[in-house]
Amino acid sequence: ALYTVVLEFKRFPLFVLPASALAALGTNAVPFLFQAMFSLQQVGYYAIANRFLMAPSSLLGGAVAEAFRAEFVDRHKRGQRSAPLFRNTLGKLVFVAVPVFGVFFLIAPLLFSFLLGDVYRAAGVLSRYLCIGVLAQFVSQPFQYVFVATGYVRLGLLMQSVATVLPLLGAILGGLDGNMERSILFAAMLTVATSALQVLTAYRCCQLRDAALHTNVSDA
Repeated sequence: ALYTVVLEFKRFPLFVLPASALAALGTNAVPFLFQAMFSLQQVGYYAIANRFLMAPSSLLGGAVAEAFRAEFVDRHKRGQRSAPLFRNTLGKLVFVAVPVFGVFFLIAPLLFSFLLGDVYRAAGVLSRYLCIGVLAQFVSQPFQYVFVATGYVRLGLLMQSVATVLPLLGAILGGLDGNMERSILFAAMLTVATSALQVLTAYRCCQLRDAALHTNVSDA
């Protein structure tokens, strides 16, 4: 038992902390990357659009993630299945977020023009592409904790590495000709793909944990 506890404490800094660092890198590296690729005016429009989207989505996504984490841990302690909670949370997130982000995608340029003036319409155009990736991150954010809770921390690090590196590569490749809209679109589409992969993999971890729980109960 002591060896198991020591092993778990060893695995945490080896896999969980790097995964958290990669998540922070994926969020903070893009502005520095864009500064090297695009004009100051374009970067300014991106900063406005990004702040407009990320502030509310991060706040709401963080609240949902904390609620999901608390319920997930409680189920884990009581020996209850976690896959139903996973499916229920995912369904509610998709049901609420897709229409909201969809409406924003349609009206973003007009909304920015109305709130900030016509000169910022370009920021609204950029936010249309940004919201695709932000939607994917909003939906997948609560389920990143699943890898830690189920013990699949090595897999969690792999998933986070993919989710960080591929969108950054997409942003670079899409912006090689100086087109920021294409750069953001490429990054957003890869964010959707990697977020979907994260969610599917996390759900599989839940299923494996539930199967092991059922086996232990049956043996008992």
